[in-house]
Amino acid sequence: MGRGTGDCPHTRCSVSSGGSLRVPLHLPATLDLYKTHNSTLTWDHVYTFINGTSHQLLRSFQGRVSVSRGDFTLQGVRSGDGGVYMFQDLDATCLAWLHLTVLGRCSPLSLVVPAARVAVVPGGTALLPAALRLPAPPPPFFQVRWRFLPTGRLVLLLAAQDCGGAAPWRLSCRLDLEQGRGYEGRVGLGPHDASLLLRDARPADAGTYRVSLLGLDVQASAEVNLTLAPAPTPAAAPSARPLLHRFVAWGSTAAIPLRLPRGSVALCKVNARGPRCDWVVVLIRGRLFYFLRAFTGHLILHASGLVVQEMKGDMEGEYWVLSGQNRTCLARILLTAVGGRKPAEMAGKDSELEKGLHAIVGSFYKYAKGPPGAKALDQAAFQKLLSNELSHQLTDVQSTEAGKDLLKKLDTDNNQLISFEEYWELVAFICYTIQRYSYSK
Repeated sequence: MGRGTGDCPHTRCSVSSGGSLRVPLHLPATLDLYKTHNSTLTWDHVYTFINGTSHQLLRSFQGRVSVSRGDFTLQGVRSGDGGVYMFQDLDATCLAWLHLTVLGRCSPLSLVVPAARVAVVPGGTALLPAALRLPAPPPPFFQVRWRFLPTGRLVLLLAAQDCGGAAPWRLSCRLDLEQGRGYEGRVGLGPHDASLLLRDARPADAGTYRVSLLGLDVQASAEVNLTLAPAPTPAAAPSARPLLHRFVAWGSTAAIPLRLPRGSVALCKVNARGPRCDWVVVLIRGRLFYFLRAFTGHLILHASGLVVQEMKGDMEGEYWVLSGQNRTCLARILLTAVGGRKPAEMAGKDSELEKGLHAIVGSFYKYAKGPPGAKALDQAAFQKLLSNELSHQLTDVQSTEAGKDLLKKLDTDNNQLISFEEYWELVAFICYTIQRYSYSK
């Protein structure tokens, strides 16, 4: 069927049932799509695309197939979608073959993107989310690739090798990160799963990013769109909006009830040195995306309002709560730290659990270096912490090579430093190990 089928390029890929598939085939905007009928081995005419406009011919594919910018997309994959697809131009000349394998819902690897759109201010840090669903133990080898579609350039390559054990894959696998050309020093692995962390966002960074998961028996991809949103200015906050003044004790927690709309809501802090409001955190579909690392976990937006945790001096100032749709000011809040006791002063009256929590946090800052709000562990400090604090929980803590290897696994942003968030991954791993071997019998 068709002319020139021998020279037609072949592409093979796999996708889990219920997932979505997007394959770059460099297709024209006008073509015919055929699929082999699995029982009769005849060809079914699925769709005709004329200048990108689709004309459905097979009801089972209704609304699930599209061709855009040369890419073929199939959504809501079903078990019957597996087979051979052929793309032809209107003169019946073959353009491409696609051999599709549909895996069961219990496929060992799958890729999930919880948010298809992410916004960031110029110069800010963007987190493009991607989650892997892996069995325990994870497969011995897989790759995650982030690519910027407008240029086709590789942004970040993650290769996971020698995986084993029941621990989270980021700790049980040997991870190798390769930053794409032109992205050196600006990209890294996000704090959770296979997310992409992009620093110093620039106008040229706006566009669609594709994340691909490659394993021995699976290939899946998804896309995330990044937009640059200008930071709101004081003119965006109506002067008629009342200012809520809240006094919060140093180191304590406070809740500020607010009526927030559904959808996305942003919190920004008025910059005392200029006419702008710096993004702090955005709430999108129940997930928080932070722009200022120093405030991560300290200022929390949720459907009922704003929560302030562990109040500290650099959190003082005026904040605006903005609607994510049109950045309308919903509330103005002035936070002031008063009285209270620092964690060290509270330790004598804390419970055993609270003492332990303070010990975990204090162990990091005992060795960390750097300015307030940005302290981190370098190789020497991290090695010293391992030797002095964790010699009974980890093996080979005196070995410099073992310390370097562990730092490399925890250093998700590849800056040769361990932040508190990255240190917490180690703490969680140790707690998981203690629970498994001491409390599961």
